Amino acid sequence: MRWSSLLSRECIPDFDRKDAIISGVESRTSSPVRIRRDEVFEANIRGIYPCGEGAGYAGGITSAAMDGMKVAEAVIRKYQPFK
Repeated sequence: MRWSSLLSRECIPDFDRKDAIISGVESRTSSPVRIRRDEVFEANIRGIYPCGEGAGYAGGITSAAMDGMKVAEAVIRKYQPFK
């Protein structure tokens, strides 16, 4: 992690700021549970859109990215300004 941080600060300004917080944990396993969502990808708690590997809808980085794109498109359809 230190080596990665040192390498990243050369490419990304302020990557290693003192007030930075690391988030977005990556693991080697898929989620053992699935957060339910409806046909428009929304959970039973309105405004929550579970997606990707942590929510149980993907099994790797590519399928997680695709699921995230589908959910993002659903959010855009719901919240885009009316024309």
